[in-house]
Amino acid sequence: MLINDIWLTRPMIGDIAATTGCHPRTVERWIRQGKMPDIVYKLLQITENGKLELIHPDWHGWPICARSGTLRTPAGETVHPGDILAIHYRKRLLAHLQTKIRSTKPPEAVAVPKQTRQSVGREVSASTNSGRSNYRQRREL
Repeated sequence: MLINDIWLTRPMIGDIAATTGCHPRTVERWIRQGKMPDIVYKLLQITENGKLELIHPDWHGWPICARSGTLRTPAGETVHPGDILAIHYRKRLLAHLQTKIRSTKPPEAVAVPKQTRQSVGREVSASTNSGRSNYRQRREL
C-alpha cells in the first residue's frame, strides 16, 4: 500500500512500530520506499482512524476512537464500552418486566347495581330533555 497520503513524523514512527510489532527501522524503510504491507496499512486505518469497516462491512459508519474507546453510531451517538456491556442486563430487565406485566391480572370491572344504573339513566335523560319537558309544562298551563 502506498503511504504518500500519510504524513508521518518521528514520534509516529515509534507509535507505528509499537502498534505493528515491527522495529522502528522497518517503519522508516516503509517510509523511504513509500509503501507498506497492506495488512499494516489496514491495521493503522483501524487503530488510528477507527475504520471498523475494514474488519467487517457491517461496521461501515461506526468509527471507534482509539483514545477514548468510544464507538460512534451512524446517527452520531457516542457509545461507551459500559453501554455495550449493559445491553445484556437491559434485555433481561425488559424480559422480566414484560413477564410481570403479562402475569398481572387486569383490574376486574366493578359491578354497578341495576338500580343505580337506572337512576343514572334517568338523571341523564332528564338533563338532556329538560328543555322539552319545560316546554310541555308551559304548554299544558
